Amino acid sequence: PPEAYFDQLTGTVLLRLRVNAEGGVDEVQIKQSSGHDILDSSATSTVIDWQFKPARDNGTAVAQWVEIPIKFKLE
Repeated sequence: PPEAYFDQLTGTVLLRLRVNAEGGVDEVQIKQSSGHDILDSSATSTVIDWQFKPARDNGTAVAQWVEIPIKFKLE
């Protein structure tokens, strides 16, 4: 986020996502904060629109929880 860049904030947010059988994200939880609310919020609002290939159980698409790290760094 621009505000985080201006303030030189960095960190990694570990998110726990529930991916539904269609590959969409039903729920997002912060498993480990970056230590900065703005980074945590940005990561959460970004992944809610992501699409995944759903997990399969005996060939049938099923919902599953996954953990995704989102790293914010300055370059």
